[in-house]
Amino acid sequence: MNLHIHIPTASNLESDPTFPIPEEYNYWPPLAAHYLKQSGLIEIHCWNSERQVIDELKELGAFKVEAEENMTIFKGDMSDEAADFLLNRFQDGEGKFKWFSVFADHFSSEHWATEFIIEVADEKEIARISSVTPAETQIHQF
Repeated sequence: MNLHIHIPTASNLESDPTFPIPEEYNYWPPLAAHYLKQSGLIEIHCWNSERQVIDELKELGAFKVEAEENMTIFKGDMSDEAADFLLNRFQDGEGKFKWFSVFADHFSSEHWATEFIIEVADEKEIARISSVTPAETQIHQF
């Protein structure tokens, strides 16, 4: 069974009205940690205009880099170093989520960690997800 999860957001009209921003990202570490530890591969997508984020990922040296027309894609094996980076350094200096998309084996985070597709095993796992996401989060099974 799969879940589509939508985190409630607001736009920051002062800096970028198109960038979805949740009240806080406290759901990211427990949600991502559970699925990243089960993943063998990781893929991160960034817009080419996000130079600082791209440079930081390149410096990590843990990923193969592919440049496309508008996106830079980082692919690699899930390692302790990559997991630590994803779980502890996910916000930029303005408090925004750094990566447009993060894909793992049973988990995807898209639109700067405001939408997720997660492969789940049972209702217990759905309850765990509900317990770490904001109360207004929309969760749809498909």
